[in-house]
Amino acid sequence: MNNAILYQAYGGTDFINECRYSLLKYLQVYNLNPPRNTGIYIYTDQPHLFSDFLPFFSSFECIPVQEAMINQWKGTAGFVHRFKIEMIRNFLQRFDGNLLYCDTDTYVTAPLEALFQDIENGAIYMHEYEGVIDKRQFPSFHKWEKFLSSTPIDYNGKTVQFSKQLQMFNAGVIGTNAKRKDLLDDVLALSDSVYAKFPKHIAEQFAFSYCLQKAGTINTANHLLSHYWNLKEFRQLLQRFFEKNLEESIPNLVKKVHHLDALSIMQDKMAFNSLPALQRIWKSFTGAAWQIGRYESKR
Repeated sequence: MNNAILYQAYGGTDFINECRYSLLKYLQVYNLNPPRNTGIYIYTDQPHLFSDFLPFFSSFECIPVQEAMINQWKGTAGFVHRFKIEMIRNFLQRFDGNLLYCDTDTYVTAPLEALFQDIENGAIYMHEYEGVIDKRQFPSFHKWEKFLSSTPIDYNGKTVQFSKQLQMFNAGVIGTNAKRKDLLDDVLALSDSVYAKFPKHIAEQFAFSYCLQKAGTINTANHLLSHYWNLKEFRQLLQRFFEKNLEESIPNLVKKVHHLDALSIMQDKMAFNSLPALQRIWKSFTGAAWQIGRYESKR
């Protein structure tokens, strides 16, 4: 069984640091001895920043990306998340096996062997279920319901069939076998069609959700991978972490990230933001407000 974990890490130090953190957490799960049948592949504009990981993987490859390729894959509309679809398409032209794509702000929390076996057997994965596109049940999707129910959308010779039972999944993780690579043509075409009429940043997420659930049941991977999508402040911690530990070896870095858990920090932040306004004001006044700096000592 041939497995691949795929990342995109380009466009700035923040994404490099997130990817390095994700790799360290992966090595932590496997105690520095990850499965030999699982390779790591990173599309990046700074491959030299990952060279210290090479000895710890049987297969580890950085695929260089240049500005021209980045702009081409973003398309004429410059849609940043379009790059991801093109990258996965490109990778599946050269890879034959089980793919787990991961955003850089995700990290593994448990062994992945069962997930890859599921993918080998035909399963499809995304990160987390977010609801159906029905404003009565999930009010946050009210604009999507209005758009999809009133706008014909054609893609790759097909037409979107809207239903209030259409499910939306978080696309921070995509798991599929390379045998399904033609699905990416549909995902790209649908994302382009949707973004042209409704230029929202989750057009790519909808395209993955729609096309993959048309192909089969989508399984969720949030019990195996964490996704700290709502914690951009974590980049500050990572920047200081890697600056402080510039000369440390990978094994030492793995030990040091043990107590640096992005998901729990994000949950703390969301818990604070959900407090009544007066409570948040009081906590801010008394110095008890949520702040990313409070986690500095856990580095």
